[in-house]
Amino acid sequence: MDEKLTKLKMEQLSKQPILEDHVTISEDGKWLIAKATTTIIKPMSYLDKIKENRLEGKKEE
Repeated sequence: MDEKLTKLKMEQLSKQPILEDHVTISEDGKWLIAKATTTIIKPMSYLDKIKENRLEGKKEE
């Protein structure tokens, strides 16, 4: 049972975006620079579906 939960949890986690934070101080020491990057990985079929829906929307206009 635990093994199935672990696989399920891993599947859920793999679908979540990857969040990265980078904090630095400027060279002159006057500024705090905070960068946040969100990485989302989707299959190409997802992009194809979006393109398809956009084209259908333009035809209706």
